[in-house]
Amino acid sequence: LCVILLVIARVAFLRRFDQILNAFLRPRHLSILVSEGNLMKDRITPPLLILQLFSYGLLIYLLASVIAASPAQRWLNPRLFFFILGGYALFYFLRMMTIQLLSRLFSPREVTHTYLINSLVMDEISGILLLPVSLALLVSGKEYASLVFFLSVGCLILFLLYRLIRNFMVGLSNAKFSRFYLFLYLCTVEILPILVVGKLINDWL
Repeated sequence: LCVILLVIARVAFLRRFDQILNAFLRPRHLSILVSEGNLMKDRITPPLLILQLFSYGLLIYLLASVIAASPAQRWLNPRLFFFILGGYALFYFLRMMTIQLLSRLFSPREVTHTYLINSLVMDEISGILLLPVSLALLVSGKEYASLVFFLSVGCLILFLLYRLIRNFMVGLSNAKFSRFYLFLYLCTVEILPILVVGKLINDWL
């Protein structure tokens, strides 16, 4: 399903896909992406968004399975996968709604729009890049499971840090955006949710 969604996005919306990829790699290309239309309402967003949700949900499920189960019991709990997938999807949309709510209270609308688009770009491309990581974790043998596990966790942490840095840069680049509100944004919608989810996963394990 993820590969089909990626092919649809790449073939049917080639120009827009390249713009999203360039915005992920080069911060200055983000303004070009924003000026060419609202990415949140673009036709390329649904396939990439679904792909991203499945990609992150799958990776979290595989990581949890490696920690919580013996090798013989791994990958055998589809209900757990869909529970994690649903929980991540709920978390993702609540996060986006929180950003929009905070924008109405504290910041100019155009700044928040750029912040949302940047977050969307980070999530969509990282979802694509994490697919091979999930595949490697899925097919890794017993002798390589620990190595692949730590590499997978490292990749996930790097993507989260990259998104945090890029969102911080978006706030700093706009003089209208208060540094206090930028700190509030990052703590509320970036750092705090990760800490809460990490605590919940730790308690569950």
